[in-house]
Amino acid sequence: MKKSKIYSILIFTICIALLLPSCSFGGKEQALSFALSNETTQKVYEYLCSVEGNGCLSAQQESIWMDSSEYEMNYIFDASGKYPAIRGLDYMNDDFQGVNERAVEWWHKGGLVTICWHCGSQAHGNSRRKPK
Repeated sequence: MKKSKIYSILIFTICIALLLPSCSFGGKEQALSFALSNETTQKVYEYLCSVEGNGCLSAQQESIWMDSSEYEMNYIFDASGKYPAIRGLDYMNDDFQGVNERAVEWWHKGGLVTICWHCGSQAHGNSRRKPK
């Protein structure tokens, strides 16, 4: 997978995190604060605004320590017939490539993505990604 594509998705994810706090303020619709937002960002923002006051989006953080990274997603689908709208991923245990691949796959299926990073502790020698 090209690094530029991964970076684009990560930047988009960060933008979503910045957009989520509020589509309206006091009943007055708010425009995107970044005037140069691309069409995809605008569409996601419009979608988020359309949900506000009409429903809610479900989200689930994946657990890579379970049977698979799909454990919770499949459990939710089996129980409800639907997948969560937002998938949380974590750069944990040096799974950077896997997280990137799962984020891109979720996005292509129409889902939104959040990514965090448990970077570890220098005391345990795992504060940085190890070179390949």
